[in-house]
Amino acid sequence: MPRILLVPIEFSTWHQARAWSYTGGYAFYDGMLENGIQCEMAPVIIDKTGALDTRFVDYIRQHNLAKYDQVWVWCVHANYPEQLWDYFKSITDVRVGVLMESLHFTPAEIIDDIRNGKMVILMDDEDRENEGDLVMAADYVTPDAINFMARFGRGLICLTL
Repeated sequence: MPRILLVPIEFSTWHQARAWSYTGGYAFYDGMLENGIQCEMAPVIIDKTGALDTRFVDYIRQHNLAKYDQVWVWCVHANYPEQLWDYFKSITDVRVGVLMESLHFTPAEIIDDIRNGKMVILMDDEDRENEGDLVMAADYVTPDAINFMARFGRGLICLTL
């Protein structure tokens, strides 16, 4: 059974946070547990000044000598100290950066990325389904891209004609 350390970002005030930040980390945690993955969560807290409180990661670092198979780190809004990245490198070879917001692109940038063969995530309105679709130009689709969509998108794979 894989063992994963989740390092979500939390905020010290509701004004800084978005509704998803608290529930987002727990959605990952619950999903992993439901799939038989052993995981521990150690949030990093960002205060009003932008300072990081890493006490939960520090506690695990000081008291837990076990290695992890993976560490998943929320990367948006945080400028982690170098010693924290060194710790993540020391506990596993697999490190996953989780980006959940603050990736705002113009329609022209998105179209340019698709035109250049990149896969993008398009989000619909939060008043609609509030979900995302993996999108790429058909000319650039490869077996690896289809496998990625099937494995991580977990939905229907459609071709627009």
